[in-house]
Amino acid sequence: MLNTTFSRYFTVLILLWQSVAVIAQSHTIRIDRPAELDRNQVIEEFPLQSAGDASFIGLTAYSHDQYGNYVLYFSYRENGSWSAWKEFKPYTESLTEDRRSFEADPLPSTATAVRFAKSGNCDKPVFFRIFYPEHSAVNESPAQPSSAACNCTTPTFCDRSCWCPSGDCPEPASPTPTTATHIIVHHSAGFNTSTDFKAVVAYYWDFHVNTNGWDDIGYNW
Repeated sequence: MLNTTFSRYFTVLILLWQSVAVIAQSHTIRIDRPAELDRNQVIEEFPLQSAGDASFIGLTAYSHDQYGNYVLYFSYRENGSWSAWKEFKPYTESLTEDRRSFEADPLPSTATAVRFAKSGNCDKPVFFRIFYPEHSAVNESPAQPSSAACNCTTPTFCDRSCWCPSGDCPEPASPTPTTATHIIVHHSAGFNTSTDFKAVVAYYWDFHVNTNGWDDIGYNW
């Protein structure tokens, strides 16, 4: 009975983007009444689609309830069995203007369904986001001739036109120009178990833009 009642309070928003450069999909599941997310009751489950030849499925969440004392959980089904409940980790690398963001450990590509729960008080809708990298078949830039200052060959790399979802990501509306004096190479704090680096970058773009609400990915080179 709870499944039928519960299903009235969520809306599934499907956001699709794909291009020749990067093929991926992201789905947003909106829970309008998070009070229904009780692990002691029957929990609505959401089927997962195939991750293609990618090695993981990304999972993030956010709510506009920035200051509530609550914890979000997820569980996934694999090989016919449900995993133990796992906590979403609050995103603490940077504050967002109007929301509280969460990141989960990546789901295995063999997971077939996911379900969600919470503890504590959350008074606003919760958005759970599922990202399918499906493998990013990008065209890396070829190695460039070495510079005069370095007797070495520049490694191959994937620039903005390669990794952004549509291949033509818009520039920020009001960028702040600066004169670069140093080069900083960023790396992620997580996803250290996947060797599908292109899919990981695509996941972080989706997380930073569609979950955190930023203009672009939060890394630079």
